[in-house]
Amino acid sequence: MRNLILASLVVTLFAACKGAPDTLPIFGNREPVTKTVDGKTVVDTVYQTIPDFKTINQQGDSISSKNLDGKIYVADFFFTTCPSICPIMHRNMLAVYEAFRTDDNFKIISYSIDPKHDTVAVLKKYADKLGITGNNWWLLNGKKKRSIPCQKATW
Repeated sequence: MRNLILASLVVTLFAACKGAPDTLPIFGNREPVTKTVDGKTVVDTVYQTIPDFKTINQQGDSISSKNLDGKIYVADFFFTTCPSICPIMHRNMLAVYEAFRTDDNFKIISYSIDPKHDTVAVLKKYADKLGITGNNWWLLNGKKKRSIPCQKATW
């Protein structure tokens, strides 16, 4: 199944990119930074990143950004009572989950934007309804802050 999904993505990518430039586009905010490295002036690009966090998943386990070190992950935001886009998004995300569910280097992290309602028990019930098992897709509940500033990665 995983190979079929990957093969479909490759075929789609080649069909969509016919006649397209050889480089992939870069999306998101970025900032050019000039610095000196080994006595030479170089321009580097600084991208926004998800700030460090510590929260709880649907199993009641403590999860922090350190759990994602060295991992490839997809992050999204949702709430369990969302009647429109969230269920559609998560049904589509299930295909990604199924393709990579045995890959320990891949995670999906879904942050609830309604932590008062979306308790660990509610998140667990939602995960069970979707068929999420194992440790590759975390539904996260944490304290809601007024704003979370984006941090810039430094390389």
